[in-house]
Amino acid sequence: MATSRPFRFGVIAPRARSKEEWVTQARRAEQSGYAVLLVPDHLEEQLAPVPAMLAAAEATTTLHVGSYVLDNDFRHPVMLAKEAATLDLLSGGRFELGIGAGWQRSEYEQAGIAYDAGAIRVKRLEETLHIIKGLFAEDPSPFQALTTQSSISTVLRSLFNDHIRLCWWAVRANASYRWQLEKHQL
Repeated sequence: MATSRPFRFGVIAPRARSKEEWVTQARRAEQSGYAVLLVPDHLEEQLAPVPAMLAAAEATTTLHVGSYVLDNDFRHPVMLAKEAATLDLLSGGRFELGIGAGWQRSEYEQAGIAYDAGAIRVKRLEETLHIIKGLFAEDPSPFQALTTQSSISTVLRSLFNDHIRLCWWAVRANASYRWQLEKHQL
């Protein structure tokens, strides 16, 4: 029998014209009973997700903050793990990491990043998840990534609160990826 999980509501908030407007949006989401405020990761006119999530967490007391979703190819896995651990620590354990394989070709072109085939982007995402999970392990085992040219050499356990919520998306959400979602829960 499957375990039940509480149903939660979240709000996606991509932009604000000022700090005051952003803080007001976050507080309004919390006061309205939303569980999480999610910040998208696109190159269009919107806030950068990491500082926006931190500002929202600082302005609230119970609202979780998360990424909806970070494009894996825009960040190095070791630095992403450090940012995730830091956000989780500074938010009092209210950070939820959403990461995906990337899908919007125009953003890759704008950033000057090669837009590889979906299978390659998903492979890089899987490696990133392996690296992040390894960095948060009690005793990380050596791992050389095939596509990201990274190896686990640092333990971020001291920043990790044992409960970062991790959500990841591949090019297609189908049954073959469901087991991997469970496998990569932190």
